[in-house]
Amino acid sequence: MKDKLVGGLYGISVGAMFFGKAMFSITDNAFKSAQIIFSII
Repeated sequence: MKDKLVGGLYGISVGAMFFGKAMFSITDNAFKSAQIIFSII
């Protein structure tokens, strides 16, 4: 997965509204980084 564009979307829903943030990056260890970050939270 080296030199591939990866990304995701996260946000919060309030009633019928959704507020989101999209993030994109070119990286080779995005999944490992995400796993580490979400295991700390």
